Amino acid sequence: MKYGPPQGCRRGEIGPDSVVRGGGILCVGCVEKRLGRLLFMAIANNPLPKHIVENWTASLLRNVLKDPPIGKGLVQVEIDGDEVLLVYKREAVSYCAGPGLEAVMAELRRDRIPDEIHVDLLAWEEDEAA
Repeated sequence: MKYGPPQGCRRGEIGPDSVVRGGGILCVGCVEKRLGRLLFMAIANNPLPKHIVENWTASLLRNVLKDPPIGKGLVQVEIDGDEVLLVYKREAVSYCAGPGLEAVMAELRRDRIPDEIHVDLLAWEEDEAA
């Protein structure tokens, strides 16, 4: 005879009124079994994916830039690597992420909230070979 909590999730049952009751929610053990890895260890040891960090930084920039004059008419912020694209109602302006913003992204990639946030957007340097 086995003692302890049941293994796995409770199955849903169809009631007399044809409505599924119970089940439908996976426990952590079942999610880990389906993924084939432990959730906590994956989060603790691996950096966040690039696209999540870029979206998080874009959201942060949108909130920081909404009040100053640079944020007037700002519709969207897109980040792709070092490129920061600010999309306004009538135009889009491309900037290069400065060292402060890159440091913020590095902290976010390690799933840490930075103590200080320096938003430095730099103009792209023109190629002199042209």
